Amino acid sequence: RRPIRLKVEEAERIDASTTEAARELTEWNERRARRRGERDRPEDIRSPSRLDRDRAEPIELAGRSAKEGGSREGVDGRELGTLVHEVMERIDLDAPGKVPGVVRALARPRGTSDETVRLAGDLVAGSLSAPVIERARAAGRSWREIPFCLDSDGAVLEGKMDLVFEEDDGLVVVDYKTDAIGEGGTRELSARYDVQARAYGLALAAVSGRCVKEVVLLFMRGPVEERIDVADACGSPETARRSLAELLSRWEVPQE
Repeated sequence: RRPIRLKVEEAERIDASTTEAARELTEWNERRARRRGERDRPEDIRSPSRLDRDRAEPIELAGRSAKEGGSREGVDGRELGTLVHEVMERIDLDAPGKVPGVVRALARPRGTSDETVRLAGDLVAGSLSAPVIERARAAGRSWREIPFCLDSDGAVLEGKMDLVFEEDDGLVVVDYKTDAIGEGGTRELSARYDVQARAYGLALAAVSGRCVKEVVLLFMRGPVEERIDVADACGSPETARRSLAELLSRWEVPQE
């Protein structure tokens, strides 16, 4: 065979992005992306706060934070928590039969292990029958994954509320937890999250000017519900802000 001779100086003057090879590569990447999208995003995945019953204006907040996860042999707790929260954000609460497809669709692009996918599907499917989720289905309005950032006397509180729904006498905040439940049960776990839950309720009351009557920790390994007292979140926004500032002043922030 004759050797391939390259004219290096001429090649250096060519804009690679204008070549036929570059165009074909771009088209191929676009076709691959479309195919992946068609395969990995079935119709039963819906955007957050876009369900038919959620046509009201969303509560205006800003900010975001990371979520915790549980632990299990062969399962990364943070990965499990992230996947479960993403599924709960997008799943149609009225269609529990679609849970496996949504879990697989959200897990496949990141290469999640089969064990994590299976466990996430079990947690979500079981939690959709929890009483607080039944209440959310019956609520007139609901919002999912509401991020917030609030300055309280120089202390900045930020986070994301997994689910908020409206009942006749006030708002309810639901926080999903994927922790493994030990011998101490969920009461021990709820004590760990008590300050965080009360801070979320007070922050929502302060920003929205609405009564937040209840914060529910939904431990999805049960599922088990633990209710956190947020009596100060049903007064005026000023009362909620004062209570929040006092709470944060006594909160020893855990170190990473």
